[in-house]
Amino acid sequence: MRKLSLTVALGLTALLGLTACGPSDMPAAATGLVASVEAEALAAMGVAPVDLVAAETDLDATASPAPAAQDKIDNRLQNWRKRHALRVALRRDVQHGEAVVETKKGPVTVLVQRGVVTAVDGGSITVKSADGYTQTWHYGEKLRVVEKRATIQATELKAGAQVALAGPKEGDVPTARLIVIPLAR
Repeated sequence: MRKLSLTVALGLTALLGLTACGPSDMPAAATGLVASVEAEALAAMGVAPVDLVAAETDLDATASPAPAAQDKIDNRLQNWRKRHALRVALRRDVQHGEAVVETKKGPVTVLVQRGVVTAVDGGSITVKSADGYTQTWHYGEKLRVVEKRATIQATELKAGAQVALAGPKEGDVPTARLIVIPLAR
């Protein structure tokens, strides 16, 4: 009876150790690339996640997986990079549009635009896309402006700068909550 109890106890301990304490199948970077709906919409538009890191305080750019899981993650990461490169190539030409992002509170419609700044004033920015579409965006309450992965003030935006904007669709006038000046590629 003691041997059976000992065998069961060791078996359960081994099973628990293998299932509960094992490494995650998902790499840390893949579980939280973007933390806000605006950043998620810009990422869907083709803005590189590294350009968005400074805008998202919830992200940890230096996280690294456990050494034991490194080989499995390296293979998955390599496959992901191949698929990601194709997706980025398809999205790179997106100039403006809407993206519906699922949140805990339900779906949120986010407007996105990429283009050149034509005018800037104290409370708004006008952007012209390559196809000629021009839109004036009002600054949102929680506006974040990111240039070269560093947060800057909206007053530092200048006409002629290439930008990507995103904000929730509320009414007739779009509200910018995230403006990214992408790194030159």
